[in-house]
Amino acid sequence: GDPDPIRREGAIDINGLDVTMIRRTKNVALQAQLYSSAILVTLIWGLVLRIYEQIHGALPFWLIMMHQIFYPMQGVSNFFIFVRPRMARIKRRNPTRSYLWALRKAIFAPQQTSNWLGNQRCSGL
Repeated sequence: GDPDPIRREGAIDINGLDVTMIRRTKNVALQAQLYSSAILVTLIWGLVLRIYEQIHGALPFWLIMMHQIFYPMQGVSNFFIFVRPRMARIKRRNPTRSYLWALRKAIFAPQQTSNWLGNQRCSGL
């Protein structure tokens, strides 16, 4: 059998809980935290900018630059968060390959991803 019970479908832990469902639930929670963090990092600079402007009037250059850098980057951060589970799965199945290779395969060859994952489901978490 499989020495790692977490990788087996339907494995039950000592509390009678499905280990696979627990792992998937944790992955979904992590994705939600990452998306929430990305939006917070993106929007916090605009909020700080407006508050500072109301209190002091003039805005420091560095604060304007932080807002100008992070606001347009929201899509980039969301993209990397979106491909993270597939990339991690590819990397886990191909530990000798680089993270850049796994990222490239997750982005540019999604139709072939199931081959690198051992023909397991590759969409979603």
